[in-house]
Amino acid sequence: MFWRKAERRSALTLDQFDACVAANNVDVVRVDLVYQQARNGRGSKVVLTNLSRGGGGDAWMWFYYPEVGDLLAVTASSGWGPHNNHDVLYVGKKSGDTGVLFRVDAKTLRRGMRHRARAGQLAV
Repeated sequence: MFWRKAERRSALTLDQFDACVAANNVDVVRVDLVYQQARNGRGSKVVLTNLSRGGGGDAWMWFYYPEVGDLLAVTASSGWGPHNNHDVLYVGKKSGDTGVLFRVDAKTLRRGMRHRARAGQLAV
């Protein structure tokens, strides 16, 4: 069964993601919307849900172009958003660091969670 192998691989990817988060003390965020990409290649404006701190909202991701549904392990800080007129989450640094340590795409996340549920590792 091919899909079972894909689910196992995806669950292993989630295990690696969890290890990365634990080892680096980073934020876990989910990309809910990508609403602008800079023409000069410097990053993306997105709406995130911060699963580590709770809450969410606008964010600027330096030099990174995520897809909706991505689960990311990131280094981030809050700051004033001059185009938003409120605080935003800044992922990465203007100096060129994307701040993204690990990415799990939406499809891999769904498969991995399904495998974990079948294996009894989480409640459905």
